[in-house]
This record gives sequence, C-alpha cells and structure tokens, in this order.
Amino acid sequence: MPKRIIVIDSQRLDAIQSCMYLYKLRFGGGPSTPQQTPDYFERGGLLHRMLESYYKIKKYRSRWELNKKTHADVVESCIIIGRTTATKMSLDIAEIETVIDTFRQYTTHWENDSWYDVLAIEQVGSRVLFESEEIVILYESKVDLILKLNGSVVPVDHKSSKSRRDPNYLANQFKGYCWILGVNSIIVNEIGFQRTLKATEKFRRHTLSYSASVLEEWKQNTTWWVLDAVKKIDTETYPMNFTSCDKYSGCMFKSICQADPEVREYKLKSLFAVTDKWDVGAAL
Repeated sequence: MPKRIIVIDSQRLDAIQSCMYLYKLRFGGGPSTPQQTPDYFERGGLLHRMLESYYKIKKYRSRWELNKKTHADVVESCIIIGRTTATKMSLDIAEIETVIDTFRQYTTHWENDSWYDVLAIEQVGSRVLFESEEIVILYESKVDLILKLNGSVVPVDHKSSKSRRDPNYLANQFKGYCWILGVNSIIVNEIGFQRTLKATEKFRRHTLSYSASVLEEWKQNTTWWVLDAVKKIDTETYPMNFTSCDKYSGCMFKSICQADPEVREYKLKSLFAVTDKWDVGAAL
C-alpha cells in the first residue's frame, strides 16, 4: 500500500499548536479568507512584491553599467511594479504611498550593502521530516531570499510592521527555514513603516543562530505535534484553545467562536470566502 503523505509548513504548524479549531477553519477546505483583506496583509504583500523585484534585479548588478542603469533607475522600476500590483488591492492611496515611500527609504539606506550574491528569491522547497511504514511527513517552506554571505548560505525573511519589535527566536518559521536548508543561521530583515524613526532604527537586520541540537529538537517536537494533529483530524476532533484568542493581533476567527454554536456556520460563510486549498508555493 502507498504511504500516506502529510504536508506541513510553518503556518499550518502554528495553527496546530495554537488551536485545532483554528486549523480546521483555516485549512479544512471551507471558508477561510476574510471577505475584506486586512490592511496589514496587503501592506506586507505590496512591499514583498517590490522587494522581490528589487533583489531579482540586484542579482545582476554587474550588468547595470553595461545597460546604463543606476540604482535609482532600478528602484523606480520596482516602484512601477508596485503601483501596478496595488491596483488589484483595496489599500487606499495614502497607504500605498506610505509603502512605496518606505521601500524607497529602505533601498536608499541599504544601497551599498553586501547583498549582491543572490542564490534564490521566493524559493519553494520541501524535505522529509518523518517517515514510517505508514506515513511520510513533508515539511515545506517558501523563503523570501537566499544569499551567499562570506561563503555561507543564509536565508532571509522580510518582516514589515508599523511597530518596532525584535523577532521571535523560537518561531517555527525561522527554525524551519534553517532546518530545511541545512544551515544554522537566518537573517530577519526588519522593515518598519514608522514615520518618526530614523532609518537605522526601522531598517534593522537581525541574525538568529541555531545549533544542530536546537534544530533536531524542533524537528522532533514538530513531528509529535503533526502526528497528534493527524489523529485528531482522522477522528474529526477539533478542540478549541481559548488561550490563543488574543495572541498577537488576535485570532482572525475570534468572532466566529464568540457566536452561538447554532449560527457559527452561517456567520462563517457570511464573513469569510472559500479559497483554494492552502499551498505554500501557490503564490509563485
């Protein structure tokens, strides 16, 4: 008999560890996306689109002079791509201009950095996390940027926010990137939308390092959580974890859980839209 294949990524894993009911609502195949996308998602998406274009062009910096292009030309080309992308979003004009201005400040601040040896951009990959006679667990990731710095492969994750915060060292996302690439360090590229902070305060680059034993512990811990979740899914058991409702910006499904059980399905369908099955690489 063919083995059962389970695919996991950091977002699914975060949901499993937070609340199985959240996992069901977000990844169970029903309504899972708010009818109106939150502004912070769209701001981040717009910035990521320009950064993706920027580093694709920066990869070929040695050809700029040959093509009579300057750094300013490259930045403006990426902004044009950003404006085109923004036409498909619900962000108001002021928010769009804030993101574009932040991108312009970021590229000016880091114009002469050492991030030229670009190995991959928006790289999707997978690696076997666990395998038995019955089941295979594949861990997937999509890394914003992979560089070669001082001879070492280093993944980079862009993090944008309106508030200044240090990255979470324990995050599944960061450990997962390192584990799947077989490396021990990751750079979290902080990009702040704050208007009052200096560039050095809102454009910070944090290097997080993990030992082999830390990554092995993460692998074993993740395997346990996934196998436990598989048992719950097979028995259609989705317990609610009410201690997760207010974490970070609050659970997107909080209003559903607050509703009477008899009207939850109706409220879910009225507030959320059905989307395609979640695929970490679908945005390519």
